Amino acid sequence: MTAASQAHQQVNQQATLPAGGGRLLALDLFRGLTILLMVIVNSPDLTGQWHHAYWDGATIADWVFPWFLLIVGVSLAVNEPKMRQQRQLLGDGALLWGIAKRTLQLFALGLLVNLFYTDFSAVRVLGVLQRIAIVYFCCAVLLMYLSRQRILTLGVVLLLGYWALLSFVQFPGAVVGDLSRGNTVVNLFDQHFLPGKLWRGHWDPEGLLSTLPSIVTGITGLWAGWLLQGVTALPKAQAQTQSQATRRWVQLFAAGVLLSLLGYGWSQDSWLGSYALPLIKQIWTSSFVLYTSGLGFIGFVLLQVFYQQAGSRLWAEPVVYVLKVLGMNATVLYLWHVVLHYLLTQNWWWHFNGTAPDRALSFYGWLTQTSAGPAGTATAWYLLIFITLSILPNFWLYQRRIFIKL
Repeated sequence: MTAASQAHQQVNQQATLPAGGGRLLALDLFRGLTILLMVIVNSPDLTGQWHHAYWDGATIADWVFPWFLLIVGVSLAVNEPKMRQQRQLLGDGALLWGIAKRTLQLFALGLLVNLFYTDFSAVRVLGVLQRIAIVYFCCAVLLMYLSRQRILTLGVVLLLGYWALLSFVQFPGAVVGDLSRGNTVVNLFDQHFLPGKLWRGHWDPEGLLSTLPSIVTGITGLWAGWLLQGVTALPKAQAQTQSQATRRWVQLFAAGVLLSLLGYGWSQDSWLGSYALPLIKQIWTSSFVLYTSGLGFIGFVLLQVFYQQAGSRLWAEPVVYVLKVLGMNATVLYLWHVVLHYLLTQNWWWHFNGTAPDRALSFYGWLTQTSAGPAGTATAWYLLIFITLSILPNFWLYQRRIFIKL
């Protein structure tokens, strides 16, 4: 066995458990809840809080993507001790290569997902998985080379700088401070510099400039992870350890309330006038970063409380189990749900008029035409079928203890 192989084996043995001595199960539950919300949101014809805001404002549907980036940061920070060990034993080069390899895998999967909706001649370069890959890479590298204080300072600078860019910087063809749909500095920048197909025709909700504040969402996740380093989700920990863990969770909850209020307050032009910055997911405004990160912190803490109390409630145990199963193979669920959505919404089935085929229908179109009952019946049936078929592979993998992570 080579020295490098021995080092790899030593790292893996030392990193079997995180620093706190147990798995942070609340993170798996939070990941499971987020991926479940994503499956629901991606079902057709949903309205209200289950549909993305047209432009400004933030619905439940708009929380999902930033929560994925938050999870990236939390996971990196919780596993920072393992990263330090790898860096010490293998050197910077090997660690950077591992980070780059994972980044490229996620980015490539994102391109593959985009090809479901187009072809190589008009491929969309950026997207959900691509943004997750970029945020992961940036946060991992920052964690390697900068102190915590400098990382947080960089996050503040990026948020304030992005706000100044949107509100006060002149860009050719743009009106200073114009935040109307598709006409912002961010949107016009993507028209000029983003290669490939743009999702909205002349701009992209996962474009170049809006990636900068999305990195700060990852940084807020790092902050949460630092706070929870060494804290496990084991409810039977020693009294002193449990008291310290409770204090950390309370601090995280307080930080979540503070961030969400700051983000919401920043978006109110009745309070701040021209200095306000609306909550706009599609250009990832700085106020949107604070608001959704704060809500993510709160949700994370509530899931931890729910987990700790689940043992005393018979109905709660299955909920914990389902969220854990979904969260421990989230990447598989994401990719499978994209394929399934494509299969169920494309026109594969022929509608017959008498004995002759009339036109092609999707499975959802067929449900719409054949479902009796009040409005929304077809949507409800589709949602039930789509969620069930989406999550079944995760249970099959979990029963066989197969966990696929990138």
